[in-house]
Amino acid sequence: MRTLNLDILKQGFSGISPTRGSFYREAVIVALKQFEFNSGIKITVSGAFEETFEIIWTEDVTATDIES
Repeated sequence: MRTLNLDILKQGFSGISPTRGSFYREAVIVALKQFEFNSGIKITVSGAFEETFEIIWTEDVTATDIES
């Protein structure tokens, strides 16, 4: 099983600024929370390969974060 830590998006990557990475991180967390998923959810990806991923993050996104 592999781990996808959404918090690393806040650091940015080549071509993705830390601000944009934070935006993407927040968008993913909001989408997962709408379906009542919490940090530590496990998903299985299948296709050209099959792998199980654990998606984690340390800070939840609140309604206040979204409104500001």
